[in-house]
Amino acid sequence: NNNNYNKSNSNQSRLRYYVLEQLWGEWSSFELRMYGWLALVFFFILGTYWELRPLKDAVFATIVGLEYQPTAKVFSLIVIIPLVLIYGKLLDKLEKHILFYFILIVYSFIFALIGRLLSLPNIGLENINSNPNRILGWFCYLAIESFGSLGIALFWSFVSSHADASSAKRGYPLIVSSSQLGATLGPTLATYCNEIGISSLFLIASLNLLFAAFGIYIFMNKVSQKAINLKDKLRDSNIINDVNIENTSNNNNNINNNN
Repeated sequence: NNNNYNKSNSNQSRLRYYVLEQLWGEWSSFELRMYGWLALVFFFILGTYWELRPLKDAVFATIVGLEYQPTAKVFSLIVIIPLVLIYGKLLDKLEKHILFYFILIVYSFIFALIGRLLSLPNIGLENINSNPNRILGWFCYLAIESFGSLGIALFWSFVSSHADASSAKRGYPLIVSSSQLGATLGPTLATYCNEIGISSLFLIASLNLLFAAFGIYIFMNKVSQKAINLKDKLRDSNIINDVNIENTSNNNNNINNNN
C-alpha cells in the first residue's frame, strides 16, 4: 500500500512538472516552491480585494448614499497620497517582510472591525436610512480603496527583492495566473452576499489576509534566504562575466594596436 501511495505521489509530481514545463519552461524544485508560495499569497491578497470591491459600492450606497460616491473617490485620492508617502518612508526603515506583516495584519483587523460594525442594528446595514454623516460608510470605502493601492504594490516590491531575472520569466506568469484565479473567485463569492451576509464576507476577507501573512511567514522561514543567496550569486556571476568580456575586449584591442 505504501509503495502504491508513493508511486501515485511520484506520478502526480511528474505531471505537475510536465504541465509547468509545457507552459513556462523547465523548473527546479526550489523555484516551484518559491513561486508557489508567492502565488498562494497573491491569490489571497487579490482575492480579498476583488471580494470586497463590489461590496464597497453597495455598502456605501446603503449607508451614505450613492450620490456621494464621486466625493468618496476624491477623498480616497486625498487619503491614499499621504499613505503612499508614509509607506515609502516605512519601506526605507523596515525590512519588507516586517512591513508586509504589519499591513496585512492591520487591514485584517480593519476588515474584521468593519464586518462587526456592519452587523450592528443602529449603525450597520440594518439601518437603511442613508446619511452622509454616517462615518462607517466612508471608512469602509476608504479602507478598501487604500488596501488595493498599498497591498498589491507591497507584494510586487517584496517579490522583486527575492526574484532573479532568469527565474522571474517562469515565476511571474505563475503568480499572475493565481491572481487571476483570486480575481475570479473573489467577486464570485461576493455574489452570494445575500446567503452569506455582507458582514460575514468582511470577516472572510479578514481571515484571508491572515492566511496571506502566514504564507509570508512560511516563505521567510523556508525559502527567502536561499532565494536571496541565489539572486546575489547570479548577480555576482553576471558582474564577473561582464568584467571578463571587457578584459577580453581590451586585450584584443591591445593586440590589434601592437600589430
